[in-house]
Amino acid sequence: MLKERLMTALVLVVLALVDIFFASAIVWEMTILMLSVLAAWEWSALAKVEEQSKSVLYAAFVTALTGFSIQTFTLEVFQILAIAQLLVFIGYVVSYQLKSGELPDLPKWINLSIGALSIVLFAYALVSLRYLYGPSVLLLVLLSIWAIDSGAYFSGKRFGKHKLAVHVSPGKTWEGVFGGAAFTFLFLLIYMSFFNGDDQVLILQTAFILSFVAMISVFGDLFESVLKRQAGLKDSGNLLPGHGGVLDRVDSLILALPLMLLVWLMWPSLAPVINH
Repeated sequence: MLKERLMTALVLVVLALVDIFFASAIVWEMTILMLSVLAAWEWSALAKVEEQSKSVLYAAFVTALTGFSIQTFTLEVFQILAIAQLLVFIGYVVSYQLKSGELPDLPKWINLSIGALSIVLFAYALVSLRYLYGPSVLLLVLLSIWAIDSGAYFSGKRFGKHKLAVHVSPGKTWEGVFGGAAFTFLFLLIYMSFFNGDDQVLILQTAFILSFVAMISVFGDLFESVLKRQAGLKDSGNLLPGHGGVLDRVDSLILALPLMLLVWLMWPSLAPVINH
């Protein structure tokens, strides 16, 4: 299982790097639309859509909506929707925890609507971060989320005592989240110093902001965990050997990427510039 997991991760990392840095605009957007199809298909299972034909229709609708939004969304519309997504994710996860896991399931149409919104914002953020700030900055954001996931896992295993949200995801601890954030901050300091060593203020500022956003992104993971619990699923799918489904790999990114783009759009002076 570990070998399978590592091999899948290696293939995904190589494909992602090639796509981020070398894909043309049309190839990049087609890749994102393909991700949207797969993510929407898996989200339909989280919403307990049992008829395969309805799952196909939902995936087609979300993909079409994603393509339309990438071409027509204004940054102002994106900002409003990104704030709404953040509030929905945090509000539902906190409510589920406070209700000790007894919160009623989301109505199917609301669940599917949240899924469509989340996938559209995720896709729009992927396109906009690459076009507005460049491939290196997009990679920096992705690395920050992958870093906190790794740091939180090892910190939680070693120091975890206080549960973060026991009714949502019993394995997560406060020590894991803060340890992951600290690891992410140190990793970003080293990584950015290599590419932008002359601007220490920029390095510290960017490392802090990305680490904070990475901490908040845990609500993306927790939100999917709630939906999987309610749907009686261990994984969102089985497309990726050793890793589950596509949503299992991008659950944190679904919240983190729109949130990072939102921060930089609201405060442009905070956006980093990475030297190639």
